[in-house]
Amino acid sequence: MGHENVKAHFSDDLRIWVPCVKATSVSLFLETLHSSLGISVKSGNTFGDILAELKTSSPIVILLDNFETPWNADSGQSEVERIVRDIQQFPHVKLFVTMRTSTPPCGDLPWHQIDLRAVDAVAAHEIYTSWHPKGRDDTGVSQLLESIGNMPLGILLLAKVAKVTHLTAQALMDEYNRQGTLILGQGLDAESNMDVCIGLSVYSSRMKAHPEAFYLLCIISMLPVGTSYTMLSEWWARDLTNLMGALEVLQSTSLVEVRDSIFFVLPVIQRYILHPSRFLEQVRSSMLETACAFLKEHSSEVGDPLYKTHSAALALEDSNLEAVLLTAEVPAPHVIRDGFLTLARYHWMHRPHVDVVKHGLTLAHSIDENILQGNLLCCYGDISYRLHQFDNASKQFKEALVKFLSSSDRKRTGDCRLSISYLLGRQFDARRKLIDEARDDYEAANDTVGVGRCLVALGDLRLRHPTTIGLLKEAERVFAEAKDIRRHAECTLSLLRAYYFSGDYDSSYTSGISALEQHEGLGYLSQCAFTAHDLGRTLSARGDHENSLKYFLRCLEIRKSMGLSPLGATLEGMGLGWVKLGKNMDARRAFEESFQQYSSEDSTRTVTRNGIIRSQFLLKRTQDTDLDPTKEERSALRGRYSDYHIDKILAPL
Repeated sequence: MGHENVKAHFSDDLRIWVPCVKATSVSLFLETLHSSLGISVKSGNTFGDILAELKTSSPIVILLDNFETPWNADSGQSEVERIVRDIQQFPHVKLFVTMRTSTPPCGDLPWHQIDLRAVDAVAAHEIYTSWHPKGRDDTGVSQLLESIGNMPLGILLLAKVAKVTHLTAQALMDEYNRQGTLILGQGLDAESNMDVCIGLSVYSSRMKAHPEAFYLLCIISMLPVGTSYTMLSEWWARDLTNLMGALEVLQSTSLVEVRDSIFFVLPVIQRYILHPSRFLEQVRSSMLETACAFLKEHSSEVGDPLYKTHSAALALEDSNLEAVLLTAEVPAPHVIRDGFLTLARYHWMHRPHVDVVKHGLTLAHSIDENILQGNLLCCYGDISYRLHQFDNASKQFKEALVKFLSSSDRKRTGDCRLSISYLLGRQFDARRKLIDEARDDYEAANDTVGVGRCLVALGDLRLRHPTTIGLLKEAERVFAEAKDIRRHAECTLSLLRAYYFSGDYDSSYTSGISALEQHEGLGYLSQCAFTAHDLGRTLSARGDHENSLKYFLRCLEIRKSMGLSPLGATLEGMGLGWVKLGKNMDARRAFEESFQQYSSEDSTRTVTRNGIIRSQFLLKRTQDTDLDPTKEERSALRGRYSDYHIDKILAPL
C-alpha cells in the first residue's frame, strides 16, 4: 500500500487498510470494513451502506489484511464469499488480500497471487530489535527467532515479551521450550495472542467439517522437516480414508504448507499442536509403530543389493524418524531392535551422532535381552569411534563384550574383540592377543569371514612387515570365496596401505583405485573418505602433488557431507602438497589447521601426539626449509609415512 506506484494513483484517503485479524464473524467483518471506509451512514443494513459508498466512490484500493480470520469463521465462509464477490463487481474498486492460505478465496476470481514466505534471518532480527532495541547485541536472538520459523507475528510478540520482562533471548528460549506458544502474547485477540491466532484456523468450520484433518495435522506436526505425499500415503498417514481431502483443508487454512513437494507445519504451529492439551496421543503410538515398520523394511547393511536404495530413503526421512523415535518411553523390544538399532546403524554409516543410540540404550536397560543391549552398545562404540571419542568407544565395546560373553555368542564376541583391538593403537602385544582371541571365537562359530577379518586386523597391525601383503592376499581370497563384497573392499584398502609402506606405490595406487570403486559401489561413505585420503598420500609419495591434493579434498568433502570434522592427517597431507607446489601460505594454513585438529583430540594417544609433533615440525619447516627433524620428530614422521616418502618430504625443493 505504501509503494510509490500505488501512491501515484491513489491518494491517502483512497488507500484503505482493513485489519481483519479480529473479525471472527461475518458481522464483525462487515463492521470492520464499514469503519475502515469511514462511512458515517448507519441505516441498519451495514453491507448495504458499504455497497452504496463504494458505488459512488472514486477509484479506490482496499487491503483486506489477515483475511483468513473472517474467511475461516464458523459457518460464515459462503456469506464472506458473497461480500467479496459483490465488492469485486465494481470495476473502480481494487481488492488486495493478505491471508495464510495456499488457495485464494473465491477461486474463480482473477487474482494475481504472490506467495509471501517467512522473512529471512536478517529481516527477522531487524523486526525484533525495532521493538526491543536492547536485544540488538544479544547473540541468542537469531536462534530464538529461528525456533519460531521467523514468523512475523511471533517475532513481534516475542519482542514485546522481552521488552516487558527484560529477559534475554536464551531465557525466552527456555520459557518457550517449557511453555510453548503460551508465552507468545497474553491478549484476547489474534493480533496480540499467538494461541488465539492459530486457534482461529485449527477450530475453524472447515477443520470441523473434515474429521481426519486434525489427525493429519498432528501427524505432520511430529515431522520436523516435513514429508512428501508419497510418504504420507504409503507410511505416515496410510490409515486415513481421505488423505487428499484432509490435506486440502489443512492447506486452505494455512496450517500446512507445501514447498518443493514437501508438506510441513511451521515451527510455531507445530509447537502449538504438540502441546499435551491438544495433541492426540493415539497419533504418537501410531507414528512410533510406523517409524519402526519403515526402518525394518529399510534395514539392509553395507554389501546388501538394496543398501544404497534403502540409505537414500532413510536420508530423506532421517530427521523425522529420529524425532518420532525419541518420543518413545516404553521399552518394547521390537521398537528398540527395529527402530533404534536400525536408525543408529544408519547414523554410524552416514551422519554419526549419538542421540538415537543413547535413548535406545536407556530403554534397553529396562529389559533382559543381552544380545540386543550388546548390539546397541557396539553401535554406540562404532559411532563414538567415528567421532574420535576413543575412550567412550572403548567403554561401550567392553560393556558389549560382557553382554556377548554372557550370552555365549561367539561371532559377536569376536566382532567386539576386533573393534577393541583397533582402539589400542601401537600396543602390539595387547592387540595381537585380542586378534588371536577373536580368531578363536570365529573358528568356534565356523565363521570363515570372521577369520578373514582377523587376517586383515593382523595386517593392519604390522603394515611394514614383509609378510603382510601375503596375509592380506589370503584374506582377500577368503572374502572372494564367501562373496562378501564389503569385507573384500576393506581388505583392498588395507592392501593399498601395505603396498605404500613397502614402497610399491604403483601397486598401492592400483589397489586404492580398486578400493575406491568398490566402496563407491557399496555406498560405503566413511571408507570412501579413508580410501581417498590414502590415495592422496600414495600420490604424494609418487610426486604427483596436484592429484594428491584432489584426493585429499575429496576426503574432506565426504567427511563434511557426513557432518564430520577434517582429519588432521588429511590437512597435513594437503600442506605437504602445497609446499611441493611452492604455495607456502596455503601450506602454512593447512599445517596450522592440522595442528588445531590434532590438538582437539585425545593427546594421550600415540597417533594424536605424533600428529601434533609432525604438524608443528612441518609448520616450522615452511620458514626454514633446511630444518632437520629431531629424533622425536623423525619418529613421528615414521608413524605416518614410509621411509622413502620421508626422504622426499625432507628433500630440498
